[in-house]
Amino acid sequence: MMQSCRKMTRQISQEQEHPLQGWAWLALRFHLLICHACRSYARQLRWLRQTARQTHLDAAGRERIHDTLSTVPTSEAGKLEP
Repeated sequence: MMQSCRKMTRQISQEQEHPLQGWAWLALRFHLLICHACRSYARQLRWLRQTARQTHLDAAGRERIHDTLSTVPTSEAGKLEP
């Protein structure tokens, strides 16, 4: 059964921190084979993560990012646009 893109984008994001195991990994790989939009999202997320790692921010820059992200309401943080 085809998994929803919404669920798969969450798994793509989670996989950046914790590698998926077993069926979750297999379901994501299968979905990425057939879904161009999710492949693009995964590629963009990898690029963004690599770019962020290569960017060296001073303490003030890190603090601004932290403050900005802290203002996002928790109920809104996990929602994706339809």
